This record gives sequence, structure tokens and C-alpha cells, in this order.
Amino acid sequence: TKGTLFGSGSVVFASATLTALGLVFYLQNRLAGTTQFFDPVTPMVALAAPAVGAVLVSRRPFDRVGWLLCAGGFGALAFFAEQYAVYALVAHRGSLPGGVWMGWIGSWTWMLGLLPLSTLLLLMVPDGRLPSRQSRRVAWAVVATVAVAVVCAAMAPDRAGSASPVNPVGVSVLPQLSALAEVATGACSFLLGPLCLAALIGRYLGASPQARRQLGWFLGPAILAVLSPFAGLLVPLGFHQAMGLVAFVGLAAGVLVAAVKGHRYEIDREEVGLMAMVNGVSLAGAVAVYWITGRLLDSGVAETPGLGASVLGVLAAAAAWRPLRNLIGKGIDHLLAPRRAYQALISLGRCLEASIVPDDVLPALAGTIASALELSYVAVEVGRGEEVTAAAVHGEPGEDIVVVPLVHQHEVVGRLTVAPPPGKPLPAADLRLLRDLASQAGAAAYSVRVTADLRLSKERLVTAREEEWRHVRRELHDRLGPLNGILLGIAAGANVLAGGDALAGSALLGRLRTELRSEIDDIRALIGRLRPRSLVELGLAGALQRQAALSALPPRSLSVTVEAADLGHLPAAVEVAAYQITAEALTNVRRHAVARCCTIRLDVDDGWLEVEVTDDGIGLAPDFREGVGLACMRERASDLGGSVSVEAAPERGTRVYVEIPVGNQ
Repeated sequence: TKGTLFGSGSVVFASATLTALGLVFYLQNRLAGTTQFFDPVTPMVALAAPAVGAVLVSRRPFDRVGWLLCAGGFGALAFFAEQYAVYALVAHRGSLPGGVWMGWIGSWTWMLGLLPLSTLLLLMVPDGRLPSRQSRRVAWAVVATVAVAVVCAAMAPDRAGSASPVNPVGVSVLPQLSALAEVATGACSFLLGPLCLAALIGRYLGASPQARRQLGWFLGPAILAVLSPFAGLLVPLGFHQAMGLVAFVGLAAGVLVAAVKGHRYEIDREEVGLMAMVNGVSLAGAVAVYWITGRLLDSGVAETPGLGASVLGVLAAAAAWRPLRNLIGKGIDHLLAPRRAYQALISLGRCLEASIVPDDVLPALAGTIASALELSYVAVEVGRGEEVTAAAVHGEPGEDIVVVPLVHQHEVVGRLTVAPPPGKPLPAADLRLLRDLASQAGAAAYSVRVTADLRLSKERLVTAREEEWRHVRRELHDRLGPLNGILLGIAAGANVLAGGDALAGSALLGRLRTELRSEIDDIRALIGRLRPRSLVELGLAGALQRQAALSALPPRSLSVTVEAADLGHLPAAVEVAAYQITAEALTNVRRHAVARCCTIRLDVDDGWLEVEVTDDGIGLAPDFREGVGLACMRERASDLGGSVSVEAAPERGTRVYVEIPVGNQ
């Protein structure tokens, strides 16, 4: 975008400078007594159209309407070249070089500046697109006709009424080129112009109310611009010039108003007013520089001719234009900084109020900050540390990146990354305003992070529940195998008893009874983990003591001790989670620890329930990996804001430590 910004700005600067120099030559020519035709439409269009076009291109670098308006700057070149030729060839013959060539340039460049504005512009407003196949055909006809007019005017051997009747590149064998150029110009003005206007009126009549409000400001000047050539045949010259001046300047103004109304270019009325204020004051300063420079040169050097002083004054004014504009713009921004801050905060508040859906908060936040501070890039990231849980990006990143943390209640919940437009560093006042906006946006970022955490927690909870049910199904399936074995053993015992060996049959049935009792105990423990009824009857400590008693039964014979302080009244969710986590830890001890003793300690300290399960088993293996049971334990604790840690015990075995907040439930 740097190239487009530089290009559009250069067009505006060159148009203004050439128009000013053309006016200087025109005044000198009038003082010399020359009589010449002067049309104010060309220089005024050369000033107005590129100015509006540069504004549009600065917002959308490839906007066709903006570049078409910038092409109006050819009118400034035509005006300057024609007045230069008059000065060099008529008013002061031989005083300046290149008069013939400048006259040749002025004879055809005006077509490039004026003809497309009264034809193509009508087809492309407001979004730069050709709406139908018929309009595309008309557009190609306009391009071809303007090309024929320009080529024929540039190559015509004679140029009647021009300051330079001799064409340095004229084709003498084709004297009809002058007539063909006039025919092509007339076709644009009297045929294609009305066709483009009819297409514009048709779009206006069939448009929505909002589109009509856009096109309505442009429609009036478009009608005047198309009727202007016809009026030139009927009305006096002065009225015709005034009509053309209003029409073509009104076209540029209508495009700007349509852009403001349509919000396509992100331009508001306040911004247009500020631009007009800055440019107006800058223009007044440039005129003052021109006048002062001319006066100093005229009074300091007596031999300096009036033209030289005027030209140097224009060049000095042109050189001072941009520094003056930047200085005045900074001054006005400084004066309006409190108002901008107030408007930015109001816009941010409305944005957050309107963003009901959490997923829409960050994009709306980025767009609002970019619009309020005129930034080319805004990125909002929410998360913890380097972990990003949600993000939104507006625009394209530039070179000068500024990062501001988003803080809520002394906690960094995200960061705001911005970049100003290329070539326009972020002022200190805007940086302070950005920090103020970031402090206001911290609460919104925190809510987005909480929403993202809640969504992630729900996903984890669903996953954990599914894993737990899969674990239960696997446990039940594993219990069916021993039961089938017991069933086969009963059948074998029946056969032994039928054979008359009562002693062997009795021993076999005893072993089967022991195995069956063990399997029943395991199934009861599994059912207890699914729906711990003992919690309601005995409380957390009593329910765990019952689990300890079941674990002491053969064949495992694990000695489990429960040490519980006064736990007070625990929330139901905390009791269930602590019971299920402890029961799972106890199951792991029975299956994997090869332990003889296990101790369960329960305590409540400073609003936290602490559960510690230690054993004297073989400890953690070097290649230890967490299984489904431990993952479910962590998920249960995490759902309530707690945690689970597994480590080697101080002396021998394994230690499982659980913390669950009590006061939050």
C-alpha cells in the first residue's frame, strides 16, 4: 500500500503545483495583452477530483473510482502546458524553450482528465464495479472512443486556435485526423455520456433506499455534467462555464458524500470535516508563502522579472505544502485529542454492549480500535502466557508494531498488537489513548477467556465421562471372565460330587465360594464408585472406611487406615469427587502397588479439602505413564477447580495428593 499512497499523494501534489504554475502563466499572459480563451473548469477539476480520489485510494488501494478521479489530474497538466505555450510562443516569444511541445501536450491531455469523468465515472459509482453486461459494453465503447480522440488529436497536422498551430508529431498525409478527433469527442459528450447517465438513473430507480441515499448526492451533478455540452450550444459562454464548473466539481463532491453515506471506505463526516480544515488552513499557509516569496524577490532583486518571482513563489509554496499540512494536522489532532479519546471510549462501549455473542466480541473490538485510532492493523489475542485461546485480526500488519497488554484485575489476560498506516508513526497521544482503550477492553478479553475456558472444560468433561463409561464397560467385561470360570468350576464340582468323591467336591466348592465372594466385592466396589450410596449414609470419612474394610478382605488383604479430621459440612459435589478420586487411587494400590499397608488422610485447611493416599508398595516405575483412571481423577478435581498430583512417597511406595476448594462450591 505504500506505493499506492505515494502515487495518489504525488498526483494531488503535482496537480496542485501545475495548476498554480498555470495560473501564474495565465496572469502573465493577460498582463502582456494576449487574448485567449480561458476555461476555469479544467483547473478546478484538476484540483477537486484528485483530492477526492486520493482519499478513496488511501482507504482502498485498488479502488477504480479513486484512480479514475486521480486521472482528473491530467487537466492540470493540460492547463499548465497550454498557458506555458501561450507565454513562450505568443506573450513573450522565444523567452522559454519547448513552447511547441508544451502546446502539443496541452492539445490532447485535457481529454484524459475530463471525458472519463462524465462517462466512465457514472457507470462505476459507488463501488467501482460495472453492474451489467450492457454497462460493460458501454464502458469499452467509452475507452475506445477516448483513445481514438486522444490519438487523433495528438497526431493531427493542424491545430486551429492553438498557441502552437504547428504539431511537432503531426501526420501531414492525414488531414482528416482533426475532424475525427472532434467527432470522437462529440460522440463521448453527446452519445456515450447520455447512455452512461441513463444507466445511472436506471440503477438509482431500482436500488434499495440505502443505495439511493448514496447515489442521490451524485445524480444531480451527473445530470449537469451530461447536459453541459448540450447547454454550450444554447446558452452564453459564462453560464456554460459556470454550469460545467458546478457539474464536475459536484461529481467529485458527490463521490465523497456517497463514500461517507455508504461506509464502504470507512470515512465518516467528522473525518471529512477535519480533512477539509487541515487542507484549507494548509492552502492558506501555502498562499501566504507564495505571496511572501514573490514580494521578497520583487523587492530584493530589481532585475527579477515578475514571472520569475511568481514561479519561484509557486515552487516555494509547493515545497511548503506538505510540511505545513503535517504541522497543522498535528496541531489539530492535539487540540481534538480529548474529543477523540471520548469518542473512542464511547465507540468501544457501544461495541462491547452490542456484541452479545462471545465469539463476536474480539472481531468487533479489533475493528472499533482500528477505526477509532485510524490503524492499519489490530490484533487481539486472549490467553495465558504464550498459550492463545482466542484471537481476532483486523487489517494487514505493518512495520511499526506496538504491543499493549490487556489486564483485568491485575492479571494479564491477553495482548493488543497494533500498527499505524505505513509512513505514519503512532503519535504519543494515540499511544496513551491506546493504553486507555486496552484497560477498558481487558474486561471483555477476560470474559472471552472465561468463555473459552468454560467451553474447553465442558469438552474435557464430556471426554472424561465417555472415558469413564468406557472404563466401567471394560471393568464389567473383565469381571465376566472370572464369573464364567466360577460357573465352569461349579459344573466340575457337580461332576465330582456325582462321582462320589465328596471330599474333593467340597474343597473345590470352597475355593469357588472364595473366588465368588472376591468378585462380588469387586463388583460392589465398582457400583459404589458409580453411585456412592454410602456417602449419604456415612459421609465421606465413613464411606472411605467402608472401602477400607472391603479392601482388607481376602484374597488381597490390604490393610487400609483412614485418618480424618473434623471435615465439617462439605458440598455434595466435593464429597462425590473426593470419594471417587480416593476410591480410584485405592483401586490402583490394590492392583499395581504390591503393597501391604495404605493410609488415607483427610483434612480441611483454609477452604481446601486435602486428601492424601500413601502406600508402602513398589512405587512408580521408571517408564510410568498415566492411564485412564488417573486421567479421570484429574478431570474430576479440575472440574471443581482442584488438582491431583502423583509422586514417590518419602520412604517407599507412592503418594497421591488431592486438593479441592471447598469455599467455591
